Amino acid sequence: MAVNFADNNLVKIACDQVSNDGHSIENLISNSSDVSRNGFLVEYYIRPPVTVIIDFIKYSFDLMYLELGLRLRVHKSNGIEVYTRRYSDYVLVGRYRDQMPDILTIVNDGYRPNNLLPSHDKIYSNVHYVGGRNWRNCSNLKSIKIRIISSENSSVPCLGFLNLYGKPSNLTTNDLNGFLAMIPQLEIQPKVENEKRLDPSELEQLAPIEFMDSITNALMRTPYLLPSNKNVDKTTLERYLDGKTIEESKDPFTNVAFSDAYKPRINHELKSRIELFINTNGQSEIERRQQLRDRLLNNS
Repeated sequence: MAVNFADNNLVKIACDQVSNDGHSIENLISNSSDVSRNGFLVEYYIRPPVTVIIDFIKYSFDLMYLELGLRLRVHKSNGIEVYTRRYSDYVLVGRYRDQMPDILTIVNDGYRPNNLLPSHDKIYSNVHYVGGRNWRNCSNLKSIKIRIISSENSSVPCLGFLNLYGKPSNLTTNDLNGFLAMIPQLEIQPKVENEKRLDPSELEQLAPIEFMDSITNALMRTPYLLPSNKNVDKTTLERYLDGKTIEESKDPFTNVAFSDAYKPRINHELKSRIELFINTNGQSEIERRQQLRDRLLNNS
């Protein structure tokens, strides 16, 4: 019901600033995972704002969701503006900044699936919905503009990856074959940074300790922060509650009763880090450890 338009057969992409060697803006729409995994990074002397323009080549575009990887190695963009153009002028759809996770997901609440296209199931997290009248600015698009307006700790503006799911506007059965022919390898799933996937046991061995459930010692998917400052997975918490309400239970580490002010809460920041770790096949943690080693060697 949706296709990833982050594909050089479907869009053109450009940036108003110079890219760092090996980190061209075109990496974001490459069909090669060896290329796309390098992400986009401007030259080290460039500071925000940085503007990226995505033009739809042949088909106007109805947006289902836009997903941006905001981190690339030590660099992170933490201020983003998204504009869309249906006719002659760009319209601001959303501004997102400060305390942002590593992945920004913007979902069109008014998207209507096309049953002619492959099914695409997506579990959203830390999502920003475009609703009300504004959802109309997510259909029949000619172009999308992304402005990086700030970066974390004066790091270099970057985008680790781009997923742009949706459908051609007003696609008919007669148009379907021509559309699919433009996509040599149809993107059913979002892009990840490695072709070879690690199995779950290998991922767990690579995961940092803070990604592990404090009770089961398994890699968490949806971490909940307890009042005792311990993190447990949602499934572990549900088993511990065993059908009881939060108010009827106690913190398993302190035995203090839960209350409205003293209860488990989803750890959104940690969840975003774990999702990035899984989506990049552990590459985010490999690079983090390499950076730590490099710093130690440089300081020795």
